[in-house]
Amino acid sequence: MKPFDLAPKAALGVALVLSAMTGASPARADPANWPGDTDLKAAYCIVALNDRVEMIGKLTGSLAGTSQEAAARATADTQTRAAQERLTRLRSYLLPRMTFLNPAPMAAAMAQVHADQKTLKEQYEAAGCFHKTDGASQAACLDAVVASSDAAKKLFRCDDISFLPY
Repeated sequence: MKPFDLAPKAALGVALVLSAMTGASPARADPANWPGDTDLKAAYCIVALNDRVEMIGKLTGSLAGTSQEAAARATADTQTRAAQERLTRLRSYLLPRMTFLNPAPMAAAMAQVHADQKTLKEQYEAAGCFHKTDGASQAACLDAVVASSDAAKKLFRCDDISFLPY
């Protein structure tokens, strides 16, 4: 079994636990072993994209048996495939590095995803996006919130992983 055969969150969780278990070594306290911006963005994006794939699956499942199911499934499949490709690249970069990087900043970056998701949801609710009755006005509301939200900008920056060195 290859490491990437594990569930995405489980693989990253195992890497973090193993990193934390060896965290007492003097080498890990060395500032040279602290994660850089690329490492922190990769950790953030792994969680953000995992959550997005999960959310797409739930939304698509909620449309089962409706007239919108076929179109939603096609869009969801395309988005899921693209997210999975980005996740594979992110994991290929980050997981081997987890053995020597200090895990505390990585855990903070991953926790920030959930704070940003909560903020974005609150912004959607404050704008009344979930109470719009037709799809076009709801989509316009969501787009307007995303355009003005710092939390959304951070979450959606994971669509572009060109920050990876390879």
